[in-house]
Amino acid sequence: MNVYLDHAATTPLDPQVKEYLISLMEEVNGNPSSIHRYGRDARKKLEQARKSIAGMLGAEPAEICFTASGTEADNMALVSTVRQNGIRHVLSSPIEHHAVLNTLKYLAENGEIELDYVAPDRKGHIDLNQVEEWLKQHPGSLVSLMHSNNELGTMLDLRQTGELCHSYDALLHTDTVQTMGYFDFDLTELPVDLLVGSAHKFYGPKGVGFLYHRKGCNLSPLIHGGGQEKKLRAGTENVHGICAMAKALELMEENRSGIAPEMKKLKQRLVDRVKNQIPGAKLNGDPEGQSHYTVVNVTLPQFEGQALFFARLDQAGIAASGGSACSGGGRSHVIDTVNPEAEGVTVRFSIGTHTTADEIDYTVEKVMEIIGVPTESMS
Repeated sequence: MNVYLDHAATTPLDPQVKEYLISLMEEVNGNPSSIHRYGRDARKKLEQARKSIAGMLGAEPAEICFTASGTEADNMALVSTVRQNGIRHVLSSPIEHHAVLNTLKYLAENGEIELDYVAPDRKGHIDLNQVEEWLKQHPGSLVSLMHSNNELGTMLDLRQTGELCHSYDALLHTDTVQTMGYFDFDLTELPVDLLVGSAHKFYGPKGVGFLYHRKGCNLSPLIHGGGQEKKLRAGTENVHGICAMAKALELMEENRSGIAPEMKKLKQRLVDRVKNQIPGAKLNGDPEGQSHYTVVNVTLPQFEGQALFFARLDQAGIAASGGSACSGGGRSHVIDTVNPEAEGVTVRFSIGTHTTADEIDYTVEKVMEIIGVPTESMS
């Protein structure tokens, strides 16, 4: 059996999105900045995609800027906001994605900001009382905290966090790469100033993403050249990828009410199997509390050797990861922060829309074989 449980790293391209993408490549060939018919056709498709994404988020089309990835969108949000708004103080957490951590580190080392971190608890939750104490000292600042931790699945209350930030005239940036398409975002009510999406996390193509920036957030381009994206991002837009991204998000929005309950059941099945059949295994994060319904993170103290474990898992036909795909397979900075005494191997399983109960059971059985735990009935 082949089992793919690494959807938090990337999702497979939805067949309907693939079909739509191919049709776009065959039919839309103009440069969207050209004034002739081919260019106008491309521009029309591009703006339809922008309007579609904005509509699903409760945003205005002018508040959506297309990028080549979620990482680029995070960079643009942070660097541009700091420089254009005269922000000197930024608060984040040590368990953010490297797209945020390394960007803020660059700004701090460059002398552009003073950077502070709020410590998460053992489950990865952020104490908003600590955030408020910091905001009292630094009103008018920038806070960057992700909606759902990409390794643990632990979630942040965006509404409460945004209201807190705005009460101190601070801006809130949140990395929503893991949750876009899986949860409802109504930015007419949700007090978030900057958020990002990446198509390949919700069954769209790789190499395309977007940044939402609330009207009034002053931004400047990271990439200089032409005047595309209202002079915020130079370079010819990836029309095919952008339109396919909008299609993928539309499908997730249409199907979420049906797929989310099933995915939650599968996550609980995996959590129960780990708790009941793998002695000594530690579930990281808050898998049965405030947590994304796709992610289960487990530390297996019975096995030493990260590379060997994942090689054997791969031989069994199972795809999973030790954490963020961007970390290159090294030790997780997230686990080092929330569970520094962890020994053995830590593995992140992330469920997809087509994951089955049989695949969950097969995965747990193979993990037990690899770490040397006697297998029992899976019933």
